[in-house]
Amino acid sequence: MDSLRQLWNSPPALNRFAAALMSTAVLILLALGVYSIASRPAFAVRQVDIQSAGAPLRHVQEADLREALRSGLAGTTLTAALGSVREKIDAHPWVRQVTIRRIWPNRLLIQIEEHQPIASWGDGRFFNRQGELFVGEANGVMDDATDHYQCLLPELEGPVGSQARVLERAMQASVLLEANGHRLNAMALGSQYAWQLRINNGLVVEIGRDAIGTDWQVRLQQMAESLSWLNAQVRSEGRLARIDLRYANGYAYRLGSTVESSSERAAAPTSCFQYFIKDRNA
Repeated sequence: MDSLRQLWNSPPALNRFAAALMSTAVLILLALGVYSIASRPAFAVRQVDIQSAGAPLRHVQEADLREALRSGLAGTTLTAALGSVREKIDAHPWVRQVTIRRIWPNRLLIQIEEHQPIASWGDGRFFNRQGELFVGEANGVMDDATDHYQCLLPELEGPVGSQARVLERAMQASVLLEANGHRLNAMALGSQYAWQLRINNGLVVEIGRDAIGTDWQVRLQQMAESLSWLNAQVRSEGRLARIDLRYANGYAYRLGSTVESSSERAAAPTSCFQYFIKDRNA
């Protein structure tokens, strides 16, 4: 009460108070004016352009985008809260990232990047070209690999939290094998932290733990270089089923009735890791 009495009895304070009220009123009127102009029908969204950030869109359909716009877009180009639309599009399992821009006076530009699979993970998820895990529909992922990108999707597996480590090791093994005319089909890190891989003829290769004296790449390189020779030597006896590289020098092998699966026979000669390697080296 005393403060109000002091304000009332002080002309300078009253002048400052009146000036503040006037400034606030002017700002409110300006904001209302801008909003009124921005809300005019002339600025209603009349066109939405969709662009792919990278490869052409294969899984995000027009119907998906229409639904996101219908349920999330309200207002004009200038007043619409685009965050809601962005969230609805980003919720699509195949969308890696999405950006939305306003284009004067009544257009929106939506740029979408889809996940592009390079490998599968043991829990049902997939790795994209950036080495990130995503949840995709399995049939769609396989169709992408075999029909569109014409490569084999390696199967990776390992303990919880080992995804990045397994992916890096599998990529290194893939480069080494393909340089010697082979292809990595699968790689796993077991619960005892021993490595195992499978190549394109169904052959299982036991690499073992990292504690072995000889570097695993050296051992795998020696096997890859000698595999054609070894196949020729044992052809009359049977088919190579398993190779054990858990020796500092040399390796052991076992014959069996291993038969290459139909998916392995039909797959393209290269691994989808080629795209991961290409993007990383770009």
